[in-house]
Amino acid sequence: MHTNKFISLPYVNKMPQGQAVRFVQVDDDPIFNAVCKKHFQQTEDLDFIQFDNISQTERRLMESPSVDVLMLDLSLPDRDGIEFLSTLKQLNFQGRLIFMSSQPRSVIDMASTLAASLGLNLVLRLDKPLSPEKLAQIDAVIRPAA
Repeated sequence: MHTNKFISLPYVNKMPQGQAVRFVQVDDDPIFNAVCKKHFQQTEDLDFIQFDNISQTERRLMESPSVDVLMLDLSLPDRDGIEFLSTLKQLNFQGRLIFMSSQPRSVIDMASTLAASLGLNLVLRLDKPLSPEKLAQIDAVIRPAA
């Protein structure tokens, strides 16, 4: 009998100290997470951490607030990603923010407006499903051209 094996979250790919970009991905879709893990674990100088819920993410940001890029799904099982934006403001989140969601465009627009009003640095809004082109856009946020 064949069983599917999904990654156990949180997943941490800790790179050596230096100029590593600290990238946190928050999404509860196991297939999406597996694709992201496969792609981003190959990226040099990247501290890549995956969470599948807001609670773990919030704890991580409280313990170690220095995150360069946060990719957030807007619909998660424990708390709404939109609600989490206020928490990011309270935590004084200074990193770049990416929305990746299957929510309707109107929800993503509303979340984008809220992020701007809270002073969060929303740099990319993407609809699911993930594609090679969207991964390239995310890579450009992680490693902006000099």
